[in-house]
Amino acid sequence: MRVLFLGNSNILNKKIIPSLINDKNFKCEIASRKKVNNDFFTKTYNNYQKGLSKTKAKLVYISLINSLHYSLCKKALLSNKHVIVDKPLTLNSKNNFELINIAKKRRLLLIEATVFFYNKRFKKFYSLINFNKKIDLEINFSIPSLDKNNFRNYINKGGGCFNDMSPYAIKCIHLFNKRRLLKIDFLKKTKNKSICEFAINIKEKFFKFSGVFKFNSKYKNFIKIKNGKNIIYLPMAFSQLLDTKSYFIINKSKKYFKFENSFHTFLISIKNVIKQKKNFYKYYNELTNLTKIRELIEKKI
Repeated sequence: MRVLFLGNSNILNKKIIPSLINDKNFKCEIASRKKVNNDFFTKTYNNYQKGLSKTKAKLVYISLINSLHYSLCKKALLSNKHVIVDKPLTLNSKNNFELINIAKKRRLLLIEATVFFYNKRFKKFYSLINFNKKIDLEINFSIPSLDKNNFRNYINKGGGCFNDMSPYAIKCIHLFNKRRLLKIDFLKKTKNKSICEFAINIKEKFFKFSGVFKFNSKYKNFIKIKNGKNIIYLPMAFSQLLDTKSYFIINKSKKYFKFENSFHTFLISIKNVIKQKKNFYKYYNELTNLTKIRELIEKKI
């Protein structure tokens, strides 16, 4: 499958390209305002619109600063391309709903690249959950200071902790809660008008959620679940180290897994969905449900 990447991001260079170098399933093109020094791409374009108009790729992957996601996603969909967008899909739920409707009308796949749940380790971890028992879910994803030039430091570029990390919280709420949410509590801290830290708390009869997300803090990255008699702990839940064996812990017992690049597994899955021309309504519905959760949170901000 031919894929056009819009943007030359760190994620693309550090996680996606290494996973695809030896994979003949994909022929990759790139549109970038920066010079591309890589023989990996079969074609390069020096601006995004030229790439969209010239490429023969059916699939576009947008890997750019957050503030550009909405406009370029819309252009790609209107060019009749299937679209993957790095998290977050856009900066607000209103724009999300608009893009979902465009994708539906044109029968195109639209998906946010929040990929932590695609690997075998997470799938096994998830299979152990008993949804007939109460789920008490604790999440913490905190990272040290970013380089001063990182776009995530700048609100005008769609930066901030909420835009960067809320997709993890929203996806986990969606994955582990099978009932309608009645109330979400939201706390935040801001710096230079940007959210640098936030917490989400949910207390329902069968579902409890406590999520803490921070920039400029000691590194933490885990999911912990109390479910019936089980206590399950998933370290490095959202950003797994490359080329290292991974594990999770259930009731003090470690279960080990070979390293698996979640981006690669994700892209293979999307390729198969498009190639087999499967019904995309599953993906529209999921993205709609994720956006409804975001909409509930936005009302608290």
